[in-house]
Amino acid sequence: MQVYLSCPKINEIGKYLPTKTTKVYLLSIEIHLDIPSWENCLLPTFVRFSSRIQVLINSRILLSISISTAILNFCRTAFETIYILYIVRNVGMHASQIGLIYGLGSIGGIIGAYFSEFISKKMGIGISIIGATVLIGVGGIIVFTPYFHSKTIALILLTLGQMLSGFGNMLYFVSQVSLRQAITPLKILGSVNASNRFITRGAMPLGASLEAFLARI
Repeated sequence: MQVYLSCPKINEIGKYLPTKTTKVYLLSIEIHLDIPSWENCLLPTFVRFSSRIQVLINSRILLSISISTAILNFCRTAFETIYILYIVRNVGMHASQIGLIYGLGSIGGIIGAYFSEFISKKMGIGISIIGATVLIGVGGIIVFTPYFHSKTIALILLTLGQMLSGFGNMLYFVSQVSLRQAITPLKILGSVNASNRFITRGAMPLGASLEAFLARI
């Protein structure tokens, strides 16, 4: 595709495209594009990645968010790996009951998404993040409390644990992502988000692998 624009960089790139292509004429339109130099494009990927990781390390808030989210993802994935086995083997829940637990428990996530902005403005972003982690922990503790004398009570408490964890998860991630995007310069926001994802999501398979190994013991 050959593109004729008022931007000289685009016209220069167009010379390297095949000749038998569709010609697109954009008249009276001025497009401003910030195209990296060829030198920047040829830099090794790990060099650019290390520079963005350095931004996270140098910022106390960004580093704290990344570490806390990585720990949360590690524990949450480890928990979810063994959770189904636990409620089936130890609690004796059937497929329909498990569906009911997850279905009703997801209401907590919906409520958390709806009220996260209100809670953050009312209590502050920092308190919201800390409070969300507490709710996630309380939801997990409820699940593993020895209360299973009655299937009905177990079903209610398992659903309550799912609702608290779902509410806390939604409040936490909405709050911490909003904070990270608010304090990160716009020109490096995408790179910082990618570096954060590398750290926080990289912990998830580690948690799942560890719990899968422990489950076999």
